[in-house]
Amino acid sequence: MHPYWAEGETLERGEGLWLRTAEGARRIAVRSVRRANAVLLMNLGADDRDAAEALRGAELCVPRAELPELEAGEYYLVDLIGARVEHAGELVGTVVELRLHPSVDAVVIQTPKGKRLEQVLAEPWIVSVDTAAKIIQLSSLDGLI
Repeated sequence: MHPYWAEGETLERGEGLWLRTAEGARRIAVRSVRRANAVLLMNLGADDRDAAEALRGAELCVPRAELPELEAGEYYLVDLIGARVEHAGELVGTVVELRLHPSVDAVVIQTPKGKRLEQVLAEPWIVSVDTAAKIIQLSSLDGLI
């Protein structure tokens, strides 16, 4: 399992998880978990190699109520999906995707004309992130890829 956040411990508890596949989502009991560098080796009850292979590409999901509480100024990346991205009061576009690079996280912004741009979520490019209002303020357009 490749977690989105390598330092997170929620998946290691193995409680309250859902498995999402192309066929749908279902609750799953995790039999065991052990960390191996940046991945988690998890026994999800697959009894043989074919059953394990059938789980390739599946996502493990954690109900929001079971996520750790956030401190002031923190946010979950998933809360950025659908956010308006603005610069100097003007709409740049809407966040449609997240990209998690080894060194930095980024959002993919779809402009009103349909072009997709990538913006790193770091200073000096991000002025503010308001997840309640779903608005990200950029300091400039220079960081857009």
